This record gives sequence, structure tokens and C-alpha cells, in this order.
Amino acid sequence: MDADHATNRVLHIRNIKDHEIVQVSLILEEAALWLKNMGRAMWNESQYSVNGIVSHYRIDDIYLGFVEDEAAVAMILQEEDPLLWPDVETGQSLFLHKLAVKRKHAKQGISGGMIGWAKELARSLGKSYLRLDCASDRPSLCGFYEKHGFVRVKNLLVLNKYPTALYEFPIP
Repeated sequence: MDADHATNRVLHIRNIKDHEIVQVSLILEEAALWLKNMGRAMWNESQYSVNGIVSHYRIDDIYLGFVEDEAAVAMILQEEDPLLWPDVETGQSLFLHKLAVKRKHAKQGISGGMIGWAKELARSLGKSYLRLDCASDRPSLCGFYEKHGFVRVKNLLVLNKYPTALYEFPIP
């Protein structure tokens, strides 16, 4: 268990069980709809629906963070990302995707707790890096990851349409 230092609550993080994929989908959907309502659409339904998630990710790669027995935050950690990181040697990194927090738990340090936990997992697995991609045209999102020690290593235009920043955190 990890302490959520911002609120002194305990954040318990673990792989999901098969039936918890619905909770992951609901957290991602809530985040997607919130972003859309703010004029900053991110994920579409095929990216956060149960079917979309299970068709793109292994259950073993999906994690939930619980606060007081409530699923509060979700993330995906994979061992490879050949689409955006084709030159990275397999086994060298963990790749963080779809980090999302329930709105009622936003701004409480929970997402930072998930990142810290992912860094420790990468270290325990002997990885050299924790890597991620995010929208490069969202300064506050990029700043969030930079605040957590990630360094931007490349900018891309994904599908000739989506400005994307690639970030990495070297595991000491």
C-alpha cells in the first residue's frame, strides 16, 4: 500500500480482476467526457469502452488504485509500445497509458501516487525507463508529467493529426 501524501489516505494499487474492467471503463469514460465538455476531447468511446479496452490491452497490464475501497484511478502499463516507440528495445521499459482519475478524487495527488508506484514497479522489474506519450498541445498535462520527473524526448504528429510528446523517466 502506498500513502497518498496529499490527503494522508491510503492508495492501494493492484492489477485488476476480470470483472473490474467495467470500473476501468467508467473511470476512463468519465475523464473523456469531462475533457470533451471542457473543449479538450481526448479519447473516443472505442478507446474507453470495455470492448475497446480488452481488444487493445491485456488484463494483466491494467491497474486500479483504490481509496477507501473505492476504485479511484486507473492506468495501463505495458512492456512495449512499438507504434510510438519502435526503436526501444523490448524489455527495457514500462509504458504508461491512459492514466485517469475519478473527478471526485481529482487534485488530491492520486495520479502522482500512481506514477510513483509505476516507477517503483519499473525499478523492481529491472527496467531502465518509464515512458509515456501525451498530447503535446496541452501545456498543463505536459507540465504535470515534467513535475514528476519525466523528460520530453521527442515530438510527433500521430496519424498526421495529433500533436504528441514522448516522455521518459530514467529509473535510477
